[in-house]
Amino acid sequence: MYGECGGLMYLGESISTDAGEFEMTGFLPLETVMQKRYVGMGYVINQAACDSLLAGRGEVIRGHVFHHSKARLTGKADFAFKTLRGSGITEDRDGMIRENVLASYMHVHPLGCKGFIDGLINPPPDSEIKKQDQ
Repeated sequence: MYGECGGLMYLGESISTDAGEFEMTGFLPLETVMQKRYVGMGYVINQAACDSLLAGRGEVIRGHVFHHSKARLTGKADFAFKTLRGSGITEDRDGMIRENVLASYMHVHPLGCKGFIDGLINPPPDSEIKKQDQ
């Protein structure tokens, strides 16, 4: 499963707005808080820190972000990407992974990620997704 931007937020624990806090799936250890202004906007370059649904370790992935939310980790998290340019879930990481799920703030451009389409159609089994070196 792949969650992009709003999908990342939905897979987290909650989304907070001026109207209150709303419970989400709780699958990923993060809470998101909506902001009045853009928090992330522009081109992003990420490098795969491990093998994942979208890329093999070391591959570069290009995309963009535009969001009005800040993510706050609520527990230990594993990340698939090191952010080389732009912003991610944390200052230098994006692509939270858990089991066979990958979720990211980055909107992937299919031409900026050679494994994008194949990874969505033929995702690797859980056993082939390797955790990054901590």
